[in-house]
Amino acid sequence: MSVSQFTAAVKRMVQGQIPALWLRGEVVGLKPHPKGHWYFSLREGEAQVRCAMWRTYTQRAGKPPKDGTEVFVLARADFYEAKGDFQLSITRMLPTADTEITAWAPRCLSPQILAR
Repeated sequence: MSVSQFTAAVKRMVQGQIPALWLRGEVVGLKPHPKGHWYFSLREGEAQVRCAMWRTYTQRAGKPPKDGTEVFVLARADFYEAKGDFQLSITRMLPTADTEITAWAPRCLSPQILAR
């Protein structure tokens, strides 16, 4: 098996086994790309994961959050074959400090995500 075949298989496995889900975490190291994408990590406790939010979705999100901002994100597990990196593709980002979001979040998100 070649490296390309292996990384393609990993990508299919990651994308096929993990459904889109809401996560809660802290934005760290957000870097806006000149083309409009955002690259950042989502951190909670000692764990963190790399994230990419494509221009289509950043335009809807408004201005980038500051480091340390706690957010809810709608994420899809992904695997970037060219670098062999696991990452999350983010399609929605909502600040946890927003009282309207905090009001509807318990009805829409699982208790495990909301617990802190």
